[in-house]
Amino acid sequence: MRKTICIFFLSAIFISTSCNNIENSKISKKESDLQKRELILKQKETELTKKEILLKQKEANAGLNLPTNSDNTSITDKGYNFAGHADFKVFWEDFKKAIQSKDKEAVAGMTIFPFRDLEGELSYFNAYFEGDKPLTVKTKSDFLKNYNKIILPETLSAARKDKYRGYEYNNEKSGDEIEKGEYVLIVTPREKYNDFGAKRFRNLAFAKQNGEFMLAYMPNPPSN
Repeated sequence: MRKTICIFFLSAIFISTSCNNIENSKISKKESDLQKRELILKQKETELTKKEILLKQKEANAGLNLPTNSDNTSITDKGYNFAGHADFKVFWEDFKKAIQSKDKEAVAGMTIFPFRDLEGELSYFNAYFEGDKPLTVKTKSDFLKNYNKIILPETLSAARKDKYRGYEYNNEKSGDEIEKGEYVLIVTPREKYNDFGAKRFRNLAFAKQNGEFMLAYMPNPPSN
């Protein structure tokens, strides 16, 4: 009888332990499922946050004349802050990035057309249409064709050193090569001389169009 009771008691303990194990296993599984669900929810929240950021960027860029690639797709995914180009320093960082990375489409997108080569025009017409033709272009496609004549290794070197300045009035020079509110990148003259025995400058002037800074023209440096 005692033996039977002991066996029954041990069986009860075994059954109880097994039930507890099963219950604990169910709880662990539920906790694991909850953790997975929480992870999935966090991933979805992260995706939604990314989508919200993209939507805000699109809203911020709405109405802006943003540069596009040749296939008319936007180049805003390259990290340019076009919405901030009312500030010259913001524009300058984008422009410098574009020319250093040889992103011709972006550079053209930051350029006013027609793009004029004032020094080139003066030299060319004064020399009775002799010598190098000015780099003045009317369209984006023409600008891209002449890109390597406008953006030279000397241009990249000057940009790396941030050799730009704003308007400076100088009585000895009868003013400045740019207008008030504009900026100019000072490019070291090339060794090639024009018909007047002077070095050909390749300075670039930046002015605002519709409230945003853009590459505007190549100025005619005033004589000393």
